[in-house]
Amino acid sequence: PYGTDNKPFPIGAMVVKPEYDDENCKDLIGYTVMRKEAAGYWPAGRDWSWHELDAKGVVRQTGKLDKACVACHVTHCAPPNGFDLTCTPD
Repeated sequence: PYGTDNKPFPIGAMVVKPEYDDENCKDLIGYTVMRKEAAGYWPAGRDWSWHELDAKGVVRQTGKLDKACVACHVTHCAPPNGFDLTCTPD
């Protein structure tokens, strides 16, 4: 259902984004992961949990990462610019 027809993401759906330190995507510095949680987990974050990992997969932060993640996604990755905070077309 990833961004198609505004269908909701199922509980447990994950979005994994590799993060690079260069524009050629050669210097991997970590990953950002979003996981869809059950309704009511965190309404302000549209019920996504957030996880920041280093390049080796070690978790640096996890949970309701409002300032680091959601604050930006609410502005840039919600309609009309994205779908359910994922920055995919709706």
